[in-house]
Amino acid sequence: MIPEEFTKDLEVSLASRDIQSGIALLDANRDDLPLLDPGSHNVGVLLGCVSKWVDMDFSLLSVIQHLVSEDKLAVSRRPALRFRDFAYLRFAEGIVGMHRGKIADALRHLTAVLNDARDLNDSRLMISGNYFVARCYRIKGLYDVAEEHAIEAQHLSEQQNGSLERQVAVIQILRAWLLFQKGDHAQAKQILEMAKTQLAHSSDYVSKGNAWSLHARMERRLSRSHLHLFNHAVREYHNGGEPGKKHPNLARVLANRALTHILDAHRIALRLKEHQEQRGAATAQIRSVEENDLIRKFEALHKRAENDLTDAEAICRPLQMNRALASCCLRRAFMYFDQCNGQDARLKVVEAYTLAKEEDDYITMGRAKVLECMIEDQDYLDGVGDTQDQSEKVYSCASEAVELAERTENRGLSARAYLAMGFALVDSKNDKQQATVYLKRTENIYNGGGFDFLWEHLQRLRSKVADQGSISAELVQWIQKPEKKSFDDLKDLLCTLVWEYLGQNIGRAAKNLGVDPETVKSHLVGAGRLPRGEASSTKKTIPAA
Repeated sequence: MIPEEFTKDLEVSLASRDIQSGIALLDANRDDLPLLDPGSHNVGVLLGCVSKWVDMDFSLLSVIQHLVSEDKLAVSRRPALRFRDFAYLRFAEGIVGMHRGKIADALRHLTAVLNDARDLNDSRLMISGNYFVARCYRIKGLYDVAEEHAIEAQHLSEQQNGSLERQVAVIQILRAWLLFQKGDHAQAKQILEMAKTQLAHSSDYVSKGNAWSLHARMERRLSRSHLHLFNHAVREYHNGGEPGKKHPNLARVLANRALTHILDAHRIALRLKEHQEQRGAATAQIRSVEENDLIRKFEALHKRAENDLTDAEAICRPLQMNRALASCCLRRAFMYFDQCNGQDARLKVVEAYTLAKEEDDYITMGRAKVLECMIEDQDYLDGVGDTQDQSEKVYSCASEAVELAERTENRGLSARAYLAMGFALVDSKNDKQQATVYLKRTENIYNGGGFDFLWEHLQRLRSKVADQGSISAELVQWIQKPEKKSFDDLKDLLCTLVWEYLGQNIGRAAKNLGVDPETVKSHLVGAGRLPRGEASSTKKTIPAA
């Protein structure tokens, strides 16, 4: 039988973020939780309190879900409950819905709970209700309304005579995350550091792991060193013992660390490509010492990413955490794409999109479409398949990515989607005017601050948009004043126009002009489009997530 002081002790442990004591208390009473029924004393309040601990121990989720939706405490058996128990049971239902990805259901329950909490004059329930409503809106990518509820939760917590200082710190981590997504890195960093200081001496491995993970993502977006921060986050989760080692947020950190390895490998692949192209076809089988070293680093980074993704998936599958699994699929797809394995990359993109669609996760669906656009565009540039059909695939993926991004307030996703559309319009539609529209949209996001990683991709799109106009203008000038140019200059210009029209792909330009790739390179160098000894890389480098 669960002791009467159980709920109070759990609330004290939660307020002080004494996670070790709380987990020990839950373990001591775990076998009695499934035995609860409508006649149990304070049954709703007890389950509502326990539901807050799912964040620390996900093994509790299935027990609570069974009780509130399928067994003794189903809706049909609640009329006899007192109002407070009914409100807390509904709160527990909202928590279950949020963790299971049923965000619309979760918001319906939790919004009703806020009204109940006002009627009950229950400040703790008001704080928890606002906090979890904010988290639901964060998942949906609606950051403004999420911030409103997070601020309300923090304000109410600060009114509790200093007894919820660490609870305030947990809310601050959520607020920092929202500010990060809105591009306000300075304020996000300030709030995050305050929260980390407040929680430093607590046993709240979840919140500390979340804080270090957010710090890492902020630094990555600013193109700064951050791998050590992800490593710190992993250590915090491991400090939580078995619950920490099986926590879905650990899986998310591992997936994010895998992406860091994949992006590092991607940059190495581009350097390797430059070496190979500079070496030329005549010595294709002779690798330099530096090239062999780059290949080893590339393979080692992908191996590390593979290990992290395997560990992350092993955590998520038993818990049925589809959002985290979808992220793992996208990381794998990006890795396969970098390995020039388009077939497996497509399969993983489709799997990610399917998992995300089951939960109306527009952010992950949008990321999947951005990556699919990259894959299809690469095939278009490489001349794979029917040109017209491939062009439509590229444009369709970019269009859906933009549509999904605009259903959210996720600026990073919007930037990636606009870039994908810009490249699609230039490469497969030859539509400079519309591409410029999406270039400007991306620039607006970049100029808002906090998105330094966009610079390289913006420069590439600017170059593609500007080059078409400038080269065409040079050709018109030659026609009007032929004495200003030699015939060799004209050949350089014509070759460059074909190269631009075909997406800056040397192989396809050579095929269309009926010459060898080295001749195309020579004309591009003559037109000032390539440095001497260099060739163009057509591979996209927009991060997948």
